[in-house]
Amino acid sequence: MNTLNFFFFSNQIEARLGFCDVELARMASSIPELVADIKLVAASGFQYAGDTASDSKACTDMAKKKIYIGRSKSVSEACLSLAYEITNAKNACTFKEIQKKYLSDKAPTSSRAIEYALSILRIEAEAVFHRSKVAISIGLQSQIKNKKYLEIVQINPNAHSCIEEIFSEMQNNGTVHHGKKKALDHYISEYFKWNRKA
Repeated sequence: MNTLNFFFFSNQIEARLGFCDVELARMASSIPELVADIKLVAASGFQYAGDTASDSKACTDMAKKKIYIGRSKSVSEACLSLAYEITNAKNACTFKEIQKKYLSDKAPTSSRAIEYALSILRIEAEAVFHRSKVAISIGLQSQIKNKKYLEIVQINPNAHSCIEEIFSEMQNNGTVHHGKKKALDHYISEYFKWNRKA
């Protein structure tokens, strides 16, 4: 499958000025590990859908199988965000299983909220690992905000133990929304938000 089919299709959100999709496609297509993953998620129906049209840096809509990257990024930042979101797309089934297990509780509890948050962080740790590996492979370490992630990947050759270490670091220091909120707190809040709707 051609990676260009993943990047270019009708109904993309262009919303704001920013990096060029052609440059993003060219850069991503020059990274062998990323190319393999793009082909894998494209084969399962995922497509790059342009701008997030929001303050979000990047996100993946599992239901619509669309990956969005905030248009205000540089091409290199967009490429690293793509590496992160591609990993989340690969784990779409696991995300759905976690959501099914936790996001329809009739009587939400703090312990269930923490379990949900940790389950999501464990998957996100794999995305952080993949993004860090891509950043190191193409010399974009400066684009990774938490240098501890890079350090973990650089000194530990075992992928599984790397992801476990990153998971621990994310529990303690991981953030979302441009560093404005702790990741663990964000997912705990998400649990209660969704279960109020259930």
